[in-house]
Amino acid sequence: METKQNIELYWKWVAPVYSPLCGNDWETEPQDWCAPFIKIKKEVDDETIAQLLWNDNWRCSLVGAWLCFSLNKTHFAQDIGECLLRGKAGVVGYCHALAKFRTPASAQFLTDYLKKELLFDGFPKEKFQDTAYLALLHTDIRLKTSHIQTIQPLWNRFIRFEFGNAKKYRFADAPKWAHIEGRYAEFARFHAFMETL
Repeated sequence: METKQNIELYWKWVAPVYSPLCGNDWETEPQDWCAPFIKIKKEVDDETIAQLLWNDNWRCSLVGAWLCFSLNKTHFAQDIGECLLRGKAGVVGYCHALAKFRTPASAQFLTDYLKKELLFDGFPKEKFQDTAYLALLHTDIRLKTSHIQTIQPLWNRFIRFEFGNAKKYRFADAPKWAHIEGRYAEFARFHAFMETL
């Protein structure tokens, strides 16, 4: 049930900016959302960020994580990691924030998420494993570590699993999953752009 406080929280801090922060269409007309995001980040405090992160509305959690990213609020890393591991919606924001913090703990949260979400019985469930994979790759590159190797066998099994009756399909045949190098370049570009705000 939406409370008056939650509705006010949403309209003040979230509604003006959440859609591009999903990673979609962030380049189209950035003037429409960048200025409101900059204004929000100048006005927001830690109490509001915590309310956003732990809110039931995934859009609030997403924006809360991006505010942590943009303001380099590393003291929220544990909260963000817990949100990620609990399967709380807002994964794109959590992954980018953890990649920005690029700490061994961030890498462990991403690794643990992938170890859990890449496992499947019968049929793989597509969530945001690709975003977490890219965030872990980004973290590894920055830390000069190799956490990605730990989950690579799970990743390969996940994307190469065949499903369908008459015609077989695999996630590996779809651009979202197959062209990880191109997707990584896009992830890094969005990440770098957000660092400028």
